Amino acid sequence: LPTLTSPVMTSGPVVGEFFLASGGRVFQLVDNGQRIAQEPALPAGAAVVELAAVGGDQATLLARTANNVLYLLKGSAWSVLTGVTGGPIGAGANGVLLVGNGGGKLGSAGTVAYSADLGTTWRQGQGLPNDQSVEAIAGQPDSTTFFAYCYGGDIYQSTNGGSAWVLLSKAMRFKTG
Repeated sequence: LPTLTSPVMTSGPVVGEFFLASGGRVFQLVDNGQRIAQEPALPAGAAVVELAAVGGDQATLLARTANNVLYLLKGSAWSVLTGVTGGPIGAGANGVLLVGNGGGKLGSAGTVAYSADLGTTWRQGQGLPNDQSVEAIAGQPDSTTFFAYCYGGDIYQSTNGGSAWVLLSKAMRFKTG
């Protein structure tokens, strides 16, 4: 591997597979890093700040860049996703993609846009808090269950690919006062 600058990493859809991004370069690590393959580079000047592996028959990668542009790796080329703005990302089985609103705001409604067709169409998830932006999304590439961390400390869960969300925990709530 080259010298890494601000690396980000995500697990792949296969046990022992990971993807590592540094700047605009992305690497696939197989067998827990015993083998390394370089994926196509993002367009010049694009630096990856968040990476998610998409599972299913069309295993691919979703990347968010420093300027909040979303890229999807299809075959051997990255394409820009339109119809949704950049924020925290997640991906799962069967081409499910998620993008939260982020922004670190109390008093701002939490939103997650989700796509079940690799970003061709986007819909808004329902059930997130009306007073906390969504700051992080996590899931597994082989699942449609996701978790969203909201700015006020609440954690929400979706078991249907981002369509419906329910409060899972208030254990990380900020203490005010």
